[in-house]
Parts: sequence; C-alpha cells; structure tokens
Amino acid sequence: VKTTCSNQNPVSKSGVQKVIPRFQETGSIKDSPKPRRPKSATNKALSLVLQSVVEDPHASTRNVSQILGISQTSVCKVLHDSGYKAYKIMMRNIDNNTIRLNNIAF
Repeated sequence: VKTTCSNQNPVSKSGVQKVIPRFQETGSIKDSPKPRRPKSATNKALSLVLQSVVEDPHASTRNVSQILGISQTSVCKVLHDSGYKAYKIMMRNIDNNTIRLNNIAF
C-alpha cells in the first residue's frame, strides 16, 4: 500500500526512517541549520555604501566596492535592497566622418 501526501509522490520508507530520529532528538522535522559564510554586507558596510552613494550618486558600483573594500556584488545587493536602481547612462558615438555617413546612406 502506497501512502501519498496530497498530489505528491509516495512517502518512501527511507524518508520516514530519517525523519523519526530527527523528530525524537529535536522535537521537529525541520533540517538543522547549516554553517554559512558570514555576510560581508554588515550594518556598517550597508551604511557606508549608502553614504557613498549620497555623496557621489554617479559613482559606479565597481568604484564604491574598491573604495570600501567589499565586493561589487555586495554593493549591488545593498543598493537593490535599499530601493536604488542601477543603470548607466551612455552617450552614443556620433560619427562626423561624412564619407562614412554617405556610405551608410542608401
């Protein structure tokens, strides 16, 4: 007899055998927290990034990361979480070479 949970796959015997000891030890079936790398975007780094953006709103994330000594990804995450939108305004190259412009024209 296969037991199913709603529309999911049947519950396996090995799955139950793993859950029962975990429940007996911890009182919960949740996985234990895994060791993680500490966040580099601490509250201090967060305030420094936001302060640097207020001082120079045109600074790139690369420059901010080099100045503050944290990764560019962390700078981007801090800005995103704070509601800033990252974009770069670029000027288009204007070709003043008339010969080339005449070749392009049909």
